[in-house]
Amino acid sequence: MLAATDTTPTRPDTMTTAAPRSLFWKLFLPIGAALGLCALAAAIVVPRYIERNAEREAVTAARETARQFTLLRQYYTANVVAKVMAHPGLRAGSDHLDHPDTIPLPATMVLELGELLRDSGVNLKLYSPYPFPNRANRVLDSFGEDAWAYFQRHPDQAYTRTERLGRATVVRVALADKMIAQSCVDCHNSLPGSPRTDWKLGDVRGVLEVDSSLQLETGRRAIYAVLATLAALLLLAGLFLRLFYQRAIAGPLEQALAAIGALTAASDAKVAAAQAIAAGDLDRDLAPVPALALHGAAPGNDELGSLLRSVQRNLELQRALDGAFAAMLVSLRAARLRDTERDWLKTSQNELAEAMRGDFSTAELADRVLRYLAQRLGAGLGALYLVSGADGALERVATYALLSRHDAPARLAPGQGLPWQALRERRMLCLDPVPADYMAIGSALGTARPTVLTVWPLWHGDTAVGVLELGAFRPCTALEQELMALVREACALSFSMQQAHRHTERLLRQAREQRGGDVANGGARPHVSGGGQAIDGA
Repeated sequence: MLAATDTTPTRPDTMTTAAPRSLFWKLFLPIGAALGLCALAAAIVVPRYIERNAEREAVTAARETARQFTLLRQYYTANVVAKVMAHPGLRAGSDHLDHPDTIPLPATMVLELGELLRDSGVNLKLYSPYPFPNRANRVLDSFGEDAWAYFQRHPDQAYTRTERLGRATVVRVALADKMIAQSCVDCHNSLPGSPRTDWKLGDVRGVLEVDSSLQLETGRRAIYAVLATLAALLLLAGLFLRLFYQRAIAGPLEQALAAIGALTAASDAKVAAAQAIAAGDLDRDLAPVPALALHGAAPGNDELGSLLRSVQRNLELQRALDGAFAAMLVSLRAARLRDTERDWLKTSQNELAEAMRGDFSTAELADRVLRYLAQRLGAGLGALYLVSGADGALERVATYALLSRHDAPARLAPGQGLPWQALRERRMLCLDPVPADYMAIGSALGTARPTVLTVWPLWHGDTAVGVLELGAFRPCTALEQELMALVREACALSFSMQQAHRHTERLLRQAREQRGGDVANGGARPHVSGGGQAIDGA
């Protein structure tokens, strides 16, 4: 939790009231200060303007080059390649240098023209996620992948990015290379070795990229010249202002900066924590705001003194806000915990219902229910008893992780033991600690006696159905008890319905057997006449 601390500065008894002095005159009285500020502003604004203008020019030039090559390729495809493909003695291919009857493919023409322009500072590329076998070793970089993904949504627009490649800053402009002619589509779909044969007119086949750094290099040289000039001017102005600054401004300004630094020291961590909390990470805590300690003279009566007092007030307000935020965070964590518990309860109910769904025998159903609840509640052993319809005793129908089935009695007569007591009281009974001779939880590595025994009665309305008994090394949590309160009657209802279904099946089977016996006896039943002799019914 963030604790509030009294940060009110103490005014020394020897403090004297200084005559009001304007910080405005302290900063702007020397003409050199004004010149320095103007030079500083120019050093910030002018290089940015030059850089942005150079980038815009580079992007414009690269886009124009890319569009020119796109138009050239479209014209070449429509008016040259289409005619050549229609002529039986000529063909288009990437090996045109070795065959006099072959003209370059449009993509080959673009790549070879790009190689010719490389020395002029313009780099032209043509690539695709579906390369031909002779270009299969080319791998798209992040820009190529992003451009391809962009053209799937916007095939008629340009994709640009300025980034560093090695030591140079390069403007990269890409345009979609589309299937613009039916001859192009037919060639790509029929050419042997084509990576894809289902192209359609207008599909984006690849990416035409133009990289340029000429304008950026020119702009960078201009920035260096401007910065060198401004640096020389600032150096001359700084020599003049040094003594004045030290005497009139340095002391009060250092106090102001120290106060602001104390207020914003943990700002980055606080922003990161607040963003993480807003994103759902409620385990993060806000860094506390440190107390503000002023050394030396108390704040003066000028603008810097007012700034220090304002920072103090803002610090106190920030500490109060941090306390309120911490309280809100506690409330959010409690709400998240409840939501998590509610989801856990709902998931448990759904999983148990899924485990009980199906046509099972009483033993199978009891085993599935006991196994799920024991694992969900973290129990090391357990047993499930159902009330017998014959004599009302509790009969063991399922066990969980017992070292021996003889560890749990097969029957419990009415009124015998803790299970019947739980049925009578209709509530969960907990035995903690368990007796020293209680059965142990065992595994291949050893055995240990459970520390807690819980007994859960199963009632359906006013009908006692059974008892669930679990042994564990810890007591059941309130959430686990809430789960059992929610599912106990559903389990009891499931067992009641299953037992009623099995009983009905037994009655029907007995009726069928009896009816079959009657029919069999009726077919060969002897008839006794008045004389006492058996006469065949036939």
